Amino acid sequence: MQSHLPTEPNPPLRERLNAVLRHFVGRAVSDRMLLEVRDAVVRELYSQVAEGLRSEFREDLVSFCSPLFHTLAPANRYTENLFMPSTIVTCLGHGGAFSPLSIGNTSFLIDHGPLRILVDCGTTVPESLAEIGVDPASLTHCVVTHLHADHAGGLERLLYHRHYIGRAAPLPLIMGHRVAESWTQIQSILKNDLLRHARVLGDITGVVPIGEDESSHFSTSSLPVAHGGDIPDMPGYAFTVCTGGSSVFFSGDRVWRHDGASAVMLAMQHAHLAFHEIELGDRPSGAHTHHLDVQGVDLKANVRWVHHGLGSEGLNKLGPYAAMAMKGDQWQLDGADVMELGNIFHPSR
Repeated sequence: MQSHLPTEPNPPLRERLNAVLRHFVGRAVSDRMLLEVRDAVVRELYSQVAEGLRSEFREDLVSFCSPLFHTLAPANRYTENLFMPSTIVTCLGHGGAFSPLSIGNTSFLIDHGPLRILVDCGTTVPESLAEIGVDPASLTHCVVTHLHADHAGGLERLLYHRHYIGRAAPLPLIMGHRVAESWTQIQSILKNDLLRHARVLGDITGVVPIGEDESSHFSTSSLPVAHGGDIPDMPGYAFTVCTGGSSVFFSGDRVWRHDGASAVMLAMQHAHLAFHEIELGDRPSGAHTHHLDVQGVDLKANVRWVHHGLGSEGLNKLGPYAAMAMKGDQWQLDGADVMELGNIFHPSR
């Protein structure tokens, strides 16, 4: 095989790698420390190979870095998969349609190596990304569960910012079939009937099929779900996003007592981390899953509730609903291993 990397790494890369490794020299190397070293090395390698870790680079990278890791911890289980970076999931908001920015519309950011996947883009999401220093131009994909404003209302600002400010390539949108049809119809009406001489969102983005994106090393699967309330026929989908051997489930908005409940339950149970929306009011609105619907339901510990709109004070009083996610929460996934990283905005949470 022809080598795609220089025999010796360039000086900036070598110096940074040495600085990372010197930090651990002379100490016992724990699993967590080795994870930090591994991820730091992989990030540097990604920064040198701007388009990501393609398959043709893997053999060269393994031959270059494996001795370092086997010297540090020859029996450590993480050496078996050196070049699979961790997946980091960040909650960008945990509220509903009318939540303030401090709570935000329910949405998530998935970071995995060069991948940066946004899951839903409600009206507060561009601001939430700015709060944590994420440039919209750095996003690689966006999953859209349905077209309600608190899940898709921020797309206009986000996509135009990428196009006009970031000068970024079109952002691929991942949508279920019926959602994609609705999106395409809306863009067609805008282009052909209302804004004939203007650029519409459909001109600067594209819808990609659900499934495996081999060029990006991740996959998605979806389930149609029933959304009640004032628009019961609104098409929507729950999604499972798989990156690096880890899977994360997102319910979108759905009514729990529906024919598809068993399929959603199965998808949640198979995912390594799952986010499902829940209402905590006294009376169900009929638009989402109500907390009374899930009392007595045998759910895995991997489930986190969102869309509840509670502030940090309310979360401390939840008792049995303590598995609530809130804006700023982060998780690290390494295969089936899930570790809570804390909260960006509330370190004590």
